[in-house]
Amino acid sequence: MILPPALKGAAARLAVRRQELQGVPVSILKNPASPSLGVVFLFKDGVAYEPQELWGIAHLLEHMVFRGTEKHPSLYEVSRRAESLGGRVSAYSTREATAFWVKMPPGAEEEALGLLVELLTRPLLRPDHLESEKTVIRQERLRELSNPGLAASLLLEGLLLQPDPASRHPIGSEESVAAFDCARLQEHLARAYHRGAMAVSAAGCLSPDFEKKLAAALAAFPTGPARRKAAFRVASAGPDAPVVLLSSHHKTQVHLSAGWRFPAFEDERWAWQVLNALLGAGYTSLLNVLLREKEALTYLCTTKLVFHGEEGLLKINLALDDKDLGRALPLIENLLADVAGKKVPEALFQEAVVRHAAGQVFQLEDPVETARALGHGLLRGGEPFTFSRALERLEGVGFAQAAELAGKLTPAARKLVLHTGSSRAREVFPDAASMS
Repeated sequence: MILPPALKGAAARLAVRRQELQGVPVSILKNPASPSLGVVFLFKDGVAYEPQELWGIAHLLEHMVFRGTEKHPSLYEVSRRAESLGGRVSAYSTREATAFWVKMPPGAEEEALGLLVELLTRPLLRPDHLESEKTVIRQERLRELSNPGLAASLLLEGLLLQPDPASRHPIGSEESVAAFDCARLQEHLARAYHRGAMAVSAAGCLSPDFEKKLAAALAAFPTGPARRKAAFRVASAGPDAPVVLLSSHHKTQVHLSAGWRFPAFEDERWAWQVLNALLGAGYTSLLNVLLREKEALTYLCTTKLVFHGEEGLLKINLALDDKDLGRALPLIENLLADVAGKKVPEALFQEAVVRHAAGQVFQLEDPVETARALGHGLLRGGEPFTFSRALERLEGVGFAQAAELAGKLTPAARKLVLHTGSSRAREVFPDAASMS
C-alpha cells in the first residue's frame, strides 16, 4: 500500500549517516530543529553472551557503573552531572545488549560524551557499592514478581526461548549474582566494553563537528575482538509443557500470556511487525475490539513482538476473570484463523500499516528513541536502519503475506502461561504443568 505522503516526507527530511569511527559502527541523525540531543553507547553484552558461571553479570555491571566514577564518586554525582544541565543519564539491558544513554539540551554534546566515557572506562567498582547493588537487584526481582502480568510475560518468553542461553532471565539468579566480586566485574568490563563489541548512535541537535568529538571520545576505549554468543544448552527455565500455571494470590483473576516462537527471516520481519500492530496496537486492533469492546472480557489486550537473533516471538497478554477463561482462548483462536484466511477487511490491515509507520516516525520526536532504533540496528548487523527505508519496507508488506504469517500462530504451536491462584484454571487445563 502507499503510505500518506506526510509520513514519508517527515522520514525523508532527516537523513541517517552510517559510518565507522575508530573501528566502531556509528549511525547519526542530525535534526537542527530538535530541542535536545541523545547519544547511546551499545554493547554486545547480555545474558545471550554469558556462560553459566557469569549469568547476570552484564546486568549487575550496568548497575555498578552508575554507583560512581573517579570524577563522579556516587550515583548522586553521576546523575547530577547530567541533571544539573537539564539532561538525563541512564541505561538498560536486554537479553542481547546493554545500552547507556544520555539526553541533553542543545550545546551539551561534549558533556554527554564525556560522561558516557567516564562511566564506562573509569567506574570505581567498590566492594561496598557491590553489596548494596546486590540488595537493590533483589528488590528489582521482587518488584517484577509482584506484577503478575509482567511475571507471566517474562516467564513465557523464557520458556519460548529455551534451551538457548538467552532464555535465562537477564537479572541472573540469586546464587549467580551473590557469587560476583569486584575482580569479576573488572574482568568483565575489560572483556565486553571495548570497540570490538560496541556500536554508537546519536540524534537531535548535534553540531557540525559532532563526528570529530565522537571519534575522540571513542579513542578512550580499548580495541578488542568480536564477541560471540554463548553456545550451550541451558537447564530448563520451567516445564516444557504447552500450558504452565504459575501460582499467585489472585483467586479469580487470571493473567494470561500466550506466545509463539518462529524463524525471523529478514524478508518477513516487517510483515510480522504489521501483523503485531493489526492484532494488538491500539483500541482499533483486532484483539481489543473483540475482547474489550465486543465481549468485555478484559480492560486491555496487548501484543509484543520480540526478535532474538534469528528467532522471533509474538506474545498476547491480557488479564481476565477466571470464569471467562474458557471463552477467551477460542475467541483468540478463531480470530487468528480469520486473519490467516483473510476473512477480516483488508482496510483494517492497511490501517495497521499506517499505525505502525506512524509509530516509527513518531520516534523522531525524541532523540534517545531515535538513537535507540538506529543503534540496535547496528548491533544486529545486516541492513542499516533508516526511517525512510523502514517506511519503504512497510509499503511493501502485503495482506497476503501477513495472513500467511498469522497461519503460523496455531494452538498446536502455542505456549500458555497463566499466573493465577484460581482453581477454575486447573479445571480448564487439567494437564497443565505447575510452577510456584
